[in-house]
Formats: sequence, C-alpha cells, structure tokens
Amino acid sequence: MSHSPDDSSAGKAEVDAYGEPFKVLARMLRSGRSLSGRERNCCFLNMGGEQFADVSDVAGISFPDDARCVALTDWDFDGDVDIWLLNRTRPRIRFMRNNVGSRQHFIALRLEGSESHRDAIGARVELYLDDANSPTQIKSVSAGNGFATQSSKWLHFGLGDNNEVKKLVVRWPNGTQQELKGVNADAFYLLSEGDETARPFAAKLPQLVLKPSPPEPPKTAEDRVRIGMVGATPLPKLHYRTWDDKPQQLEFPRSRPLLINVWASWCQPCLVELKEMSESAEAIRAAGVDFLALTVDGVQDNKAAEIADAQSFLKRVGFPFESGRVSVDLLDKLQIAQLPFVEPTTLSGMPTSFLITADGKLAAIYKGPIHPAQLIADQKRLSDAQPDLADLGVSFSGRWFRRPETHDLLVTLAAHFLTQGFPKDSLIFSKAALAIDPKSEIALRNRKLATANVAAWAEQVRQFGQRVDANPDDANARLELAAAYRKQHENDRAIAELTEALRIDDSLVRAHLQLGFMLARAGDLDAAEKHFRRVLIIDPFNQAAKANLETIVETLKSRKRG
Repeated sequence: MSHSPDDSSAGKAEVDAYGEPFKVLARMLRSGRSLSGRERNCCFLNMGGEQFADVSDVAGISFPDDARCVALTDWDFDGDVDIWLLNRTRPRIRFMRNNVGSRQHFIALRLEGSESHRDAIGARVELYLDDANSPTQIKSVSAGNGFATQSSKWLHFGLGDNNEVKKLVVRWPNGTQQELKGVNADAFYLLSEGDETARPFAAKLPQLVLKPSPPEPPKTAEDRVRIGMVGATPLPKLHYRTWDDKPQQLEFPRSRPLLINVWASWCQPCLVELKEMSESAEAIRAAGVDFLALTVDGVQDNKAAEIADAQSFLKRVGFPFESGRVSVDLLDKLQIAQLPFVEPTTLSGMPTSFLITADGKLAAIYKGPIHPAQLIADQKRLSDAQPDLADLGVSFSGRWFRRPETHDLLVTLAAHFLTQGFPKDSLIFSKAALAIDPKSEIALRNRKLATANVAAWAEQVRQFGQRVDANPDDANARLELAAAYRKQHENDRAIAELTEALRIDDSLVRAHLQLGFMLARAGDLDAAEKHFRRVLIIDPFNQAAKANLETIVETLKSRKRG
C-alpha cells in the first residue's frame, strides 16, 4: 500500500517530510552520483531449481557499469539468447553476444493475435516434452519485463538434451485455447491465433561479421573531446578578473564569437595548447574568433609568484590574445552549465574551453586541448549558418525535418542554477524555456521560485543598506548587508562590508568567520588564516574556526613540501 500522504487531509509538515527524500535523491542524481555506486553487474545460473550460482565473471558480464536495463533476444537467430545492456554511465549501451556454443536444443515462437492484441500481449504458451521427467515450461508474452525494458517478443524455450516437442498449448488473451503438434526442435515458428499449424520462420540476416569492441583506453590529459551543441544554449552572466585583480564583465552581444580558455601554468597540455594558438593567431583572427585565456593560477592561494609565472609564460610564447584570471563565480557557473553535457568526474579538468556565439550562446565545449583547425572549422560552421543557428552537435550536413526541442535542457539548467544558489541566472533559463512552451508547469515553477529568491535578497540588501546609511558605524548592519551581498554572489561588496564591520568592531566572531570563508574560497589562504586565528583568540572553543584553520595550515604545509 502506498504511504504517500493525501494532500487533502495531511498537514504541511507531513507532506514536506514525505517530499524531502525525493529532493535529496534529485540533488544526488543532478550531481552525477549513481544509485548503485560501482556495483558490478551480476549473472546467476539456476542449478536445477535448488539454488543459484554466481557466474558473473565466467559469463563475462561483470562490468562496473551503472546498468539500468537488460533486454533479452536471440539477436543473431542462432538459437541462444543474447543480451543488450543499457547504462546510465558510459558506455551507454553494450551488446553481449552469446558465443557459448552449447549443443543443447531449443525452440523459439512468435505469436500473432487476430481477435486478441496483434502482438499477443498476455498470451501464454505451455510446452510439453516427450520426456516424462522434464517439467512443463510456461512462458508469457509481455509488454515489458524490467525497468524501462522491453525484451524480444519471441518466446525462447531451452530444451536441454531433448530434441522432440510433444505439444504446445497456447492460451490467448481472449480466453481461447489451441493445441499444436508436429513442431521440431532447433527451429523458429510463427503462431497465429486461430491457425492450428505452426509456420516455420527463416530469418534472413545480413552477412555481417560481429567483432568485440576493443577495451576503452584510459583517459589522459592529452585527450581532446569536443561537445557540440545542437542549436545554442544561453549562458549566465559571467565576469572574470584582470591581472590587477579587478572584476571585468563579459558583455554580449559582441561583434564576434568568443572562445574562453581555462588553463594553468602547471598543466602541460595547457601550455602546448596556448603555444599552438599563439602560432595560429593570424588564422584564428582571420576566421573571426576572439580568444580569452583565463588562468586558475593563484585562485587557490592568491600567490603573486604563481600569477607572475602565468603572465611570464604568456609573454614568452608571444600570446597575442586577451588574457586574465578566472573568478570563483565564473568557475562555478561554467561547471554548472556543463552538468547536462559532461560527466561530473571531468568537470574540473584542464584545459577546458567554451565557444560562445556573438549573442552569448554556448556553441561547444572542448575538454582537453583544442586544435586551432577545429576551432576555425567550428567558427566557419557558425558563420555559414547565419542567420540560423549552427548545430555543432551534428557531425554531418543536412536539413532538419523538425529541430529538436531544447525546452527540457533549459528547464534542467534552470533547476541546476537555482539549487546552486544562482536564482538570477536561473531566471535566464526559465524565461528561455517559457519562450518555447509558455504553459510549461516546471518552467513556471522554476521562474516563480527564482523570482521570489531574487526579490527576497534584493529586499534584504535594501533594508540593511538603509540601516547602514542611517548609521554608518552599525557593525551588525554591515554584517547583515554583507550576508545579503554574498547570497547574490556580489563577493567584492560583501568583503568590503565585512572589512568595514571589523574596522568598527574587531570582536565580531561572525564577521571574522564569514570573511575567512570568503577569502579562503577566493584563494587567499594567508589572509583567511589570520581571521580564523583571531576567532580562536576571541572564542577558543569555536569549532568552525578550528576545523578551517587546520585545513588551511595543512594545505599551506603540503604546498611548501610540494
């Protein structure tokens, strides 16, 4: 019996408690986690009805895939059952051909209804052998036999050593019954409702040679993976930091497409890629692409030496394009934007590049080094498609009979940005989804939640801003104003307010903690350490300060050792 509450009688607390596990599950799946971890697939052998033996490894099926669906069929009509596996992870699909080569006998039947359902769904076949010691076998035609799975509608009976069938009894869904004799083992038959004879079926298969796929090679930093978009996906507002640490907004629309390249001076493939791009600068400019290289150097510890190393490398290779430093928000937003397209384990890999159209739409993601020729070819496709959208996700030319809907993708991105604390950006995707389907309930709900969050945060900024204006020395008001800025990801303003609050009252533990958290996340571990140490002077038993200080000290030590 279902334990779901009846909304008409249950209280709000009961309904919320029932729905909370589903929210947790949804967050887990959106983060890329698996329902079954890395459990290997299992295959069990029936040992004569007494027990089952685990033959997973012997059968060659014990893959560590996040398997979801198992479909059984005699794919090559050779008398044994093959398996199709569908996985949530890569590879998405596997074909397991049965090559055991058993000399046991079989018979396979396909039922056709006339008065009953055409596919004979619900029909049951009873198979009797001449061997009195062999049990009756019973199989039914079903419209599904597992999670999101439909196996073949052929009924496959294993006969063992028996090569003669005594009779078949078919019980059709409309209640009629018919008996068939004279069928032979090791053959395929079509059985039609009302027809007392079984018609032999001869499969006509193309002369294809099936070969096992080679093992997938391990991924290396040199891998080049291109993920093209079908159409164009809007991006949230992005800003980076200049070399002198000033925020710089990326403005769209612009005159040309832009490639954002995220790199690091300690990433060897990144350095090779930037050198290739520098050598191909003339061709890239002629193709009509702007290039922005953003380093992550210094984002973890804000060390001036690391930042200087990154700048020095660009000067040595004569890097002719625009460059700067990533911001924490830019990294967060670009990682969220990749979630529908990229496996979570590769979100942070470097180098990673993003090709953005002149009007601010994501056209392609490149994981690993991008070759200049690939960039130029993709830009040509963008240019040739004007004024229509380019489809970099399609590897061949042609015309759309009907262009794929992007509504579901936009809804997914809206939900990701909302749950990750970016309601303003969530609104961008919700509005785009509603432009496709104005009645979409989930898009309307996302827009409503995002709008409410944006309004609530704006109201907090307004209220605490008024308090600060009325009394500039109100440290607590500045503390609350900083928290409101943090929610809106206006980190520079938040840090400024926290710094001013501590100038007014250096004993504010909450201000030191918040400032320490923000500075640590921005990479300035030395400054963050000072604030956590100050907290422990004021409150020696503060566990949050202790835990963060221990992490920072250990991180700084490990970097010195490295």
